[in-house]
Amino acid sequence: MRSSFKKLSVSQAQSIPHISIHENTDWGFYGHSTIQNNYELKTIKNGKVVVDHATELMLFQSGTVKYLNYEKPMQLLEEINKEGYAGYNDWRLPALEEAVSLLEPDKQNGLFVDPVFDKGQSSIWTSDHYNPEITWRVAFDSGSVSWGYYGNYGGSYIRPVCPIK
Repeated sequence: MRSSFKKLSVSQAQSIPHISIHENTDWGFYGHSTIQNNYELKTIKNGKVVVDHATELMLFQSGTVKYLNYEKPMQLLEEINKEGYAGYNDWRLPALEEAVSLLEPDKQNGLFVDPVFDKGQSSIWTSDHYNPEITWRVAFDSGSVSWGYYGNYGGSYIRPVCPIK
């Protein structure tokens, strides 16, 4: 699974591995992951994280409580890494494939994401861009993957990720 960010067109986003697409759109798709996640909720140094043994990723169990434009998450990630949340300082935004791996086929607790995660984040930003002013995001409330403006026009939450050590 790719962990580095890159520019992705709509067709490239629709072609990422391990997804089942219900409907293609001009801005992305509706679908879910086909990965059989193996989640474990852990508390490490007072930080709640979810370890996914299937993707070998560790994610915040919760994310930001506020809807943020894209510039603010970058500043927030710097602070999180400086503080060393859960003892780690290499937290980042997930690549689109990593974020899509969280999408479930059916809603649970009102979202298309496993209930091991906090339901306060209805959508999350990814590190991948559609163009220099637009980035990709995953919406757990609708089960969609779409590009969104990140200036003054768009907002989302973040759920930081890092590799399992």
